[in-house]
Amino acid sequence: MKKSQGDKAVKGLTEEQQAIFNGLTTLQKGMVIHTLKGKKPSEAHRLAGGKCKDETRRANLASEILLVPAVAGLVAKVRADVALEAKVDAAFILKAAKHIHDRCVQEIRPLTFQDGTAKIDENGNQIYAFDAKAALSALKLIGDHIDVQAFKQITETKHTFENIDDDDLDQKIKRLMASVNSGG
Repeated sequence: MKKSQGDKAVKGLTEEQQAIFNGLTTLQKGMVIHTLKGKKPSEAHRLAGGKCKDETRRANLASEILLVPAVAGLVAKVRADVALEAKVDAAFILKAAKHIHDRCVQEIRPLTFQDGTAKIDENGNQIYAFDAKAALSALKLIGDHIDVQAFKQITETKHTFENIDDDDLDQKIKRLMASVNSGG
Protein backbone atom coordinates (compact mmCIF):
# COMPACT_ATOMS: atom_id res chain seq x y z
CA MET A 1 0.00 0.00 0.00
CA LYS A 2 1.53 3.26 -1.07
CA LYS A 3 0.91 6.81 0.08
CA SER A 4 -1.21 8.97 -2.20
CA GLN A 5 0.64 11.66 -4.08
CA GLY A 6 -1.66 14.70 -4.03
CA ASP A 7 -3.02 15.14 -0.52
CA LYS A 8 -6.21 17.18 -0.73
CA ALA A 9 -7.82 18.90 2.22
CA VAL A 10 -10.85 17.03 3.50
CA LYS A 11 -13.77 19.25 4.40
CA GLY A 12 -14.54 19.20 8.11
CA LEU A 13 -11.18 17.95 9.36
CA THR A 14 -9.10 20.04 11.74
CA GLU A 15 -5.47 20.74 10.81
CA GLU A 16 -4.36 18.03 13.23
CA GLN A 17 -6.81 15.52 11.76
CA GLN A 18 -5.82 16.51 8.22
CA ALA A 19 -2.14 15.91 9.03
CA ILE A 20 -2.94 12.40 10.30
CA PHE A 21 -5.18 11.78 7.28
CA ASN A 22 -2.41 12.86 4.89
CA GLY A 23 -0.10 10.26 6.43
CA LEU A 24 -2.42 7.39 5.56
CA THR A 25 -2.37 5.19 2.48
CA THR A 26 -5.03 5.65 -0.20
CA LEU A 27 -6.90 2.56 1.02
CA GLN A 28 -6.71 3.70 4.64
CA LYS A 29 -8.02 7.14 3.67
CA GLY A 30 -10.96 5.57 1.87
CA MET A 31 -11.62 3.31 4.85
CA VAL A 32 -11.67 6.32 7.19
CA ILE A 33 -14.05 8.26 4.94
CA HIS A 34 -16.49 5.37 4.45
CA THR A 35 -16.31 4.30 8.11
CA LEU A 36 -17.19 7.83 9.18
CA LYS A 37 -20.13 7.69 6.76
CA GLY A 38 -21.39 4.68 8.74
CA LYS A 39 -20.40 1.85 6.43
CA LYS A 40 -19.56 -1.55 7.87
CA PRO A 41 -15.84 -2.46 7.66
CA SER A 42 -16.04 -4.85 4.70
CA GLU A 43 -18.27 -2.43 2.75
CA ALA A 44 -15.93 0.48 3.58
CA HIS A 45 -13.01 -1.63 2.32
CA ARG A 46 -14.77 -2.39 -0.96
CA LEU A 47 -15.84 1.23 -1.47
CA ALA A 48 -12.32 2.44 -0.64
CA GLY A 49 -10.95 0.41 -3.53
CA GLY A 50 -9.99 -2.83 -1.77
CA LYS A 51 -9.59 -5.56 -4.37
CA CYS A 52 -10.33 -8.61 -2.23
CA LYS A 53 -13.26 -10.60 -3.67
CA ASP A 54 -13.67 -13.11 -0.80
CA GLU A 55 -16.12 -11.59 1.71
CA THR A 56 -14.57 -13.20 4.81
CA ARG A 57 -11.05 -12.18 3.83
CA ARG A 58 -12.25 -8.66 2.98
CA ALA A 59 -13.90 -8.36 6.42
CA ASN A 60 -10.67 -9.51 8.09
CA LEU A 61 -8.53 -7.10 6.06
CA ALA A 62 -10.94 -4.25 6.79
CA SER A 63 -10.82 -4.98 10.51
CA GLU A 64 -7.02 -5.05 10.43
CA ILE A 65 -6.91 -1.68 8.66
CA LEU A 66 -9.33 -0.17 11.18
CA LEU A 67 -7.07 -1.38 14.00
CA VAL A 68 -4.02 0.46 12.66
CA PRO A 69 -3.36 3.05 15.40
CA ALA A 70 -3.38 6.06 13.05
CA VAL A 71 -6.63 4.94 11.40
CA ALA A 72 -8.39 3.97 14.64
CA GLY A 73 -7.20 7.15 16.34
CA LEU A 74 -8.37 9.39 13.51
CA VAL A 75 -11.81 7.76 13.33
CA ALA A 76 -12.21 8.02 17.11
CA LYS A 77 -11.02 11.65 17.19
CA VAL A 78 -13.34 12.76 14.39
CA ARG A 79 -16.31 10.98 16.01
CA ALA A 80 -15.49 12.53 19.41
CA ASP A 81 -15.17 16.00 17.89
CA VAL A 82 -18.48 15.62 16.04
CA ALA A 83 -20.20 14.47 19.24
CA LEU A 84 -18.65 17.34 21.19
CA GLU A 85 -19.66 19.90 18.57
CA ALA A 86 -23.18 18.49 18.47
CA LYS A 87 -23.19 18.47 22.28
CA VAL A 88 -24.13 14.80 22.24
CA ASP A 89 -22.76 12.83 25.14
CA ALA A 90 -24.02 10.16 27.54
CA ALA A 91 -25.90 12.73 29.61
CA PHE A 92 -27.67 14.07 26.51
CA ILE A 93 -28.66 10.55 25.40
CA LEU A 94 -29.90 9.62 28.86
CA LYS A 95 -31.87 12.84 29.23
CA ALA A 96 -33.46 12.36 25.79
CA ALA A 97 -34.28 8.70 26.49
CA LYS A 98 -35.91 9.64 29.79
CA HIS A 99 -37.90 12.37 28.03
CA ILE A 100 -39.08 9.86 25.41
CA HIS A 101 -40.11 7.44 28.13
CA ASP A 102 -41.97 10.14 30.06
CA ARG A 103 -43.76 11.36 26.93
CA CYS A 104 -44.73 7.84 25.87
CA VAL A 105 -46.19 7.08 29.28
CA GLN A 106 -47.92 10.45 29.64
CA GLU A 107 -49.39 10.63 26.17
CA ILE A 108 -52.19 8.15 26.39
CA ARG A 109 -54.22 9.06 23.34
CA PRO A 110 -57.57 7.85 22.06
CA LEU A 111 -57.24 5.48 19.13
CA THR A 112 -58.92 6.63 15.94
CA PHE A 113 -59.64 5.34 12.50
CA GLN A 114 -58.07 7.01 9.45
CA ASP A 115 -61.09 9.28 9.08
CA GLY A 116 -60.59 10.57 12.66
CA THR A 117 -63.55 8.82 14.28
CA ALA A 118 -62.87 7.23 17.67
CA LYS A 119 -62.37 3.50 18.06
CA ILE A 120 -64.90 2.05 20.48
CA ASP A 121 -64.74 -1.24 22.38
CA GLU A 122 -67.64 -3.71 22.66
CA ASN A 123 -69.00 -1.83 25.71
CA GLY A 124 -69.14 1.51 23.90
CA ASN A 125 -66.04 2.95 25.61
CA GLN A 126 -63.42 4.88 23.68
CA ILE A 127 -60.14 2.92 23.37
CA TYR A 128 -56.94 4.60 24.56
CA ALA A 129 -53.34 3.53 23.97
CA PHE A 130 -49.79 4.63 24.58
CA ASP A 131 -46.58 3.60 22.89
CA ALA A 132 -45.37 0.90 25.28
CA LYS A 133 -42.72 -0.31 22.85
CA ALA A 134 -41.04 3.12 22.66
CA ALA A 135 -41.30 3.57 26.43
CA LEU A 136 -39.68 0.19 27.07
CA SER A 137 -36.99 0.85 24.46
CA ALA A 138 -36.12 4.12 26.18
CA LEU A 139 -35.96 2.39 29.57
CA LYS A 140 -33.74 -0.35 28.12
CA LEU A 141 -31.37 2.24 26.65
CA ILE A 142 -31.15 4.01 30.00
CA GLY A 143 -30.84 0.78 31.98
CA ASP A 144 -28.13 -0.64 29.73
CA HIS A 145 -26.13 2.56 29.96
CA ILE A 146 -26.20 2.92 33.73
CA ASP A 147 -26.22 -0.85 34.34
CA VAL A 148 -29.47 -0.98 36.26
CA GLN A 149 -30.00 -4.46 37.63
CA ALA A 150 -33.80 -4.14 37.58
CA PHE A 151 -34.44 -7.23 35.47
CA LYS A 152 -31.52 -9.37 36.49
CA GLN A 153 -32.34 -11.85 39.20
CA ILE A 154 -29.60 -13.33 41.30
CA THR A 155 -30.43 -16.64 42.90
CA GLU A 156 -28.13 -18.25 45.41
CA THR A 157 -28.52 -21.92 46.22
CA LYS A 158 -26.60 -23.74 48.91
CA HIS A 159 -26.46 -27.51 48.94
CA THR A 160 -26.14 -28.85 52.50
CA PHE A 161 -27.87 -32.24 52.27
CA GLU A 162 -24.95 -34.42 51.26
CA ASN A 163 -25.14 -36.94 54.13
CA ILE A 164 -28.91 -37.12 54.65
CA ASP A 165 -30.96 -39.99 53.31
CA ASP A 166 -34.09 -39.29 51.25
CA ASP A 167 -36.62 -39.98 54.03
CA ASP A 168 -34.87 -37.63 56.48
CA LEU A 169 -34.61 -34.98 53.78
CA ASP A 170 -38.34 -35.25 53.01
CA GLN A 171 -39.17 -34.85 56.71
CA LYS A 172 -36.91 -31.78 57.06
CA ILE A 173 -38.47 -30.18 53.96
CA LYS A 174 -41.99 -30.82 55.32
CA ARG A 175 -41.07 -29.24 58.68
CA LEU A 176 -39.51 -26.22 56.95
CA MET A 177 -42.52 -25.75 54.68
CA ALA A 178 -44.89 -26.02 57.66
CA SER A 179 -42.81 -23.41 59.47
CA VAL A 180 -42.87 -21.08 56.47
CA ASN A 181 -46.60 -21.54 55.91
CA SER A 182 -47.41 -20.89 59.57
CA GLY A 183 -45.41 -17.66 59.48
CA GLY A 184 -42.85 -18.86 62.00
